Amino acid sequence: MKNKGGVLGCGRIICFALLYALMPASYAGALGFGQLENREFSPVRGELLAIPFKVADAAKVEVGIYTPDGERIRTLITEETVGAGEHALHWDGKDKNGVLVPDEAYVLTLQAEFTNGERQRIDSRETSGGVVLRNLQSNVTPSGDIEYVLPTHARVLIRAGIRGGAMVVSLADWEPKLAGRSIQRWSGFDKDGVARVLDDPRLHIVVGAFSLPRDVVITSGNEELDYLTYRRKMEWPERDVDFTELELVRDGEALSPNYFIPRAYDRNPHVEAWFIGDFEHDESGVPVLTGPTVVRVDVPKEDRWLLQRTLFEVAFFVNYEFVSEEENGYVPLSWRFHPSGLEPGHHVMTVNVAGFMGQAGVKNLPFIVPE
Repeated sequence: MKNKGGVLGCGRIICFALLYALMPASYAGALGFGQLENREFSPVRGELLAIPFKVADAAKVEVGIYTPDGERIRTLITEETVGAGEHALHWDGKDKNGVLVPDEAYVLTLQAEFTNGERQRIDSRETSGGVVLRNLQSNVTPSGDIEYVLPTHARVLIRAGIRGGAMVVSLADWEPKLAGRSIQRWSGFDKDGVARVLDDPRLHIVVGAFSLPRDVVITSGNEELDYLTYRRKMEWPERDVDFTELELVRDGEALSPNYFIPRAYDRNPHVEAWFIGDFEHDESGVPVLTGPTVVRVDVPKEDRWLLQRTLFEVAFFVNYEFVSEEENGYVPLSWRFHPSGLEPGHHVMTVNVAGFMGQAGVKNLPFIVPE
């Protein structure tokens, strides 16, 4: 019997099935992305990102590039109709105005118009992203490095604090990271360098993450422009989120509410705090408290609007143990403090400003109780 399948030894239908099985998971049907060689690149160093795609028939193809908040910043289009097979478009990391974009995770969409008039579009935000990731195998090394493993590309939150007490430093504030093993460097000190908490037996490290959409790339190396400044320059409005209408489950997997919060909202506010009163300082400028004083807490104007959009509380800790809180917080805030009962020596006052959407700012203040 003659082999009608040619050198592959298979008929047309079987060969098509074999070809389909060998294609990347992102390629489904007549259109799909190919395998990215690099999912993170540095436009400021002149690096180009090759974005491969596949079409099953001749088509005009475009790639849309979106911010994590959904604004389309660039469209890449094939100059002419391309034939069936794999092709690539290239992104230089610039937006439509020629500005190098800030470091962030950007979503790619793919759209094709075939010669028969049919159109197809792929947007991975519709079916992926936001899944709460668990079992991250986090570990703290003796030097303070925090190791963890991501099963997929994700946004990561890392905080250090005292179990049952104060948060002392935020090390990663929902930063985009690629899948695989990652290391977060940490000196072991609190945010303000007042005290080393790495060796405290009460140390508690929180590592949380949720997945990014499947078709995402990360830019890095831009030290001149951050994402929030970029948004302000573009004059994009910030959308509100109605949490009562969010569906926090997809295909049986839990979704993080933080996935739906705009990046401008879902970040830690900067906290300012200082002692007010008539007291002396030691040679290093540390306040020496002998009696009642006032702790003044404030948030810079550029961050104050964050707290005005939601309820928040201000909590006070001495040597990382809870002392008092203002549940219906407001800033600026003055809180009266008396160091009575504390042993002579060096101590730490920690202020946490926590929003009910998970934001948490921190300030650590050293002070001395004299003999």
